[in-house]
Amino acid sequence: MIKNSIFLLGFWLLVSVNANNDESIQRGKKIYETVCFACHGKNLEGGSGFNLRDTVWVHGGTPSEILKTIKKGFPEKGMIPFETVFKENDLKDVVNFILSRQQGFKNLSYKIFQNLRADKPIEDLGLSKLKPEKSGVLKLPYLDINLPEVDWFGIQNSGILVIPESGEYLLKGILRQGSHIQMLIDGKPLKLDIQKEKWQYTFEHKVELKKGEHDFELNYVKIHKKASFHIELEKDGMTMPLSKGAFIKSQNRQIVIASTTKPVILRKRIDGLPSKTIAVAFPEKVNVAINPRNASINGLWYGEFVDIGPNVFGRGRLASLVKTPYIFSGDEGITVLENTSKAEVDYLEYSTYPQARFHFKVNDKKLSIEMTALGESLILTYRSESKQKLSLQVPEGVTLESLHGQTVNNTLIIDPKHNEKFTVKVTKKETGK
Repeated sequence: MIKNSIFLLGFWLLVSVNANNDESIQRGKKIYETVCFACHGKNLEGGSGFNLRDTVWVHGGTPSEILKTIKKGFPEKGMIPFETVFKENDLKDVVNFILSRQQGFKNLSYKIFQNLRADKPIEDLGLSKLKPEKSGVLKLPYLDINLPEVDWFGIQNSGILVIPESGEYLLKGILRQGSHIQMLIDGKPLKLDIQKEKWQYTFEHKVELKKGEHDFELNYVKIHKKASFHIELEKDGMTMPLSKGAFIKSQNRQIVIASTTKPVILRKRIDGLPSKTIAVAFPEKVNVAINPRNASINGLWYGEFVDIGPNVFGRGRLASLVKTPYIFSGDEGITVLENTSKAEVDYLEYSTYPQARFHFKVNDKKLSIEMTALGESLILTYRSESKQKLSLQVPEGVTLESLHGQTVNNTLIIDPKHNEKFTVKVTKKETGK
């Protein structure tokens, strides 16, 4: 009876943990698809940011290391510190989502057997029992048979194959030789039907794999003057390169077309906004206007930027038109207040690298406002020398969220200990709220 109770309790705890983890992954997925995809790709395949699917991590691949990378960011390279925007539990959800999408090899090693001759079937050569002349860990997590420095050799690659989801996969290969290659998953040899096609050999092999980690082993003995192969796994339109050659080929296929990765700044009269307004357009289709006279964010709209003029004759005389409705606009918007009063502002300059940043003096103290677009949200990072009580006036139509203050009666009051640097997330207010 006691054993049964313990078993049921353990089973319930396991189900509860898995359910909580699945919920975390879904929450993380939602944040990723709103924010992170712009740099790292819809499927984590990479773009202006790193590929997050494979097991290569430049700044550490443990959950705590990934979390630290996301929290602190790399502002000099265009990645903001997300701890200023999201709570730690939200970022942990993102880490769980990223790790749930990992695929490919990890801990991949090699053993080289020099001057090994293919005088019997590879199954009978017993590479695992032979003493290698050289061994080590592969720098890249892809099968590589071009390491030996002799003409004739045998090589073994072994490691862990990470599968992102359960199901039937198609293992595909292109080879220069039709035999003396063997692959094992979880200790079971795969029966490859290798076919000759002109000057090369190919195979396609269906294999059922469960989500998670699998032991993988490749045994290869060179019998052709040139050692090369391309090996990859496919499932539902997703391709997972397994060999170094397939990885290089996949990189060559990824041609990213983008008009710009930096914000565009326009200094021109815009209809519905004060004169002297400076407009900023982000690649994410988030557009914002700032009034240099009072450091107020006085316009926000999504979609296309602006129509700079109705015709050649009219350009320069007529105001530019925004192409989509404003979320908010006017003489005042998100305005900096000192001790609940509007401050005296002097505009200094702006810069666009690595983010759009505007510099002011407020009552002779330096103030800068940095802008970043995340999905349909605008992230504002304020840096101030002021020792006064700071707050932001909140216009109709938007919601301001900050980990560094709280909103009271349409005013975001900043905690004085964060005056030096505080971050605000601006989002469109949902209808009915």
